[in-house]
Amino acid sequence: MAEPLIPTKWKVLSLACCVLVGNFYAFDTPAALNVPLMKHMNVSYDSWQIQLNLLYSAYSLPNTIIPFVSGKFIQSHGVERVLLGTSAVVLLGQMIFTAGISNKSFPTLLLGRVIFGIGGESVSVCQSCVVAQWFGSESQVSLALGLTLTISRFGSVLNSILSPSIERSSQSVLLAVWTATMMCVASFVCAIALVRVIRASSDTATDLGTGESDATNEATPLLIGPRQELEIEEQSYAQTSIGPETPQGAPPTEFWLICLLCVLLYGTIMPFNNTASDFLMEKWYPNDTVTAGLVMSIPDSISTFLVPLSGFYMDAYGHRPLLLLACAVAVTFAHLALGLLDCSPIPGMITLGVAYSVYGAAIWGSIADIVASSGSQHSVEAESDPGEKADEGGLGRAYGISTSIYNTSLVFLPMVAAEIHVRSGGFLWVEVFFASLGLFGVFAAFALYILDIRGSGVLDKGSRVGGRHQRSVRITATEAYEE
Repeated sequence: MAEPLIPTKWKVLSLACCVLVGNFYAFDTPAALNVPLMKHMNVSYDSWQIQLNLLYSAYSLPNTIIPFVSGKFIQSHGVERVLLGTSAVVLLGQMIFTAGISNKSFPTLLLGRVIFGIGGESVSVCQSCVVAQWFGSESQVSLALGLTLTISRFGSVLNSILSPSIERSSQSVLLAVWTATMMCVASFVCAIALVRVIRASSDTATDLGTGESDATNEATPLLIGPRQELEIEEQSYAQTSIGPETPQGAPPTEFWLICLLCVLLYGTIMPFNNTASDFLMEKWYPNDTVTAGLVMSIPDSISTFLVPLSGFYMDAYGHRPLLLLACAVAVTFAHLALGLLDCSPIPGMITLGVAYSVYGAAIWGSIADIVASSGSQHSVEAESDPGEKADEGGLGRAYGISTSIYNTSLVFLPMVAAEIHVRSGGFLWVEVFFASLGLFGVFAAFALYILDIRGSGVLDKGSRVGGRHQRSVRITATEAYEE
């Protein structure tokens, strides 16, 4: 593909960064307006805790399947059409949700969140595909992917700050929700503008999503999701790791441990965010939705800036198993402190933000490294048997499996947390539940570390070192076979 003109390329990046801001803003609106929404819907406290978490489970439910088909769908229809269509679906889902707020109809809210989830996940897929197409052949790809994630997550930060302030100043939940809807409208406009820019520069860029470029094969779009937090370095690395050397066999044990860690560690953050505003108001900031929203925004604010740094570090130096172990320990103690201690919640929220940033980058990058490492071993065997053909979709399937498992857990974990809250009458045992997930994460991360150092050590070496090691192994093995 001919290199795009620099002004056009950065225009594409600017618009791609804005495509998901509205999605992230709207996604967290129910959590930021937890108590005001309960009063607006005129339901009991216990019933609302179940309903609130059900809204987030409804978002994750369709995404237990979508990761397996989104990449193929982009390949067959083109990323431009899919981007416009899914952006419209996001806006439709948010408008249905807003109508449910206006009519105080919970079934309508639930329908809106399901539709919003279908579109939101797919828009993120398209965004990563566009960025990979325009920056995948250059060293700027990590910067580009980092900027898209950083600016997208800024939508969550804005929501935590603005939604409670708008509701408090106007005494209108509906106005705060309409603000989220207008943010989705703005992101939809950015999607239209992005497609126009891409099509206008078609003389210097190939048609996206048609399989003509390595950057848009079926695996690439699976590397980012709106709340999967598939962070930075795994995407840039995956551009070089996917290919005919990806293994056909069952994923190794390390892969399944990574999937388990994904469930356990994200399970300490995502369901917690759903009720964080209520928790903070109950224990520290009574009837103060604004301050609770500001404190609630701390983890997302930290991850907005720390994710690119942690991704670059692990890409260069590795240490992923040890960092995952440290994150599991950190979130365990953070939730115990938030649940048991009466001191300020800010240190605990900062700890969660740092862990959120680091383990997100570590988890999704580890999948790319595991598949690439297995692929290098398989390629040696394939060279010894010319009739054996390696599987080209190994990385895509790996991300599809892990993403599906992740979203399946987010269907059930919020409901478990809500049930514990209702039955115990407070948040203490909810925090103990989150701490127990972190503790299991400690054991899983330790097992991953042991397996890695006893095996290839690719996760401890990092993508760059591991990649050089894998190439040298293939070269050595091939030379030995030829001799």
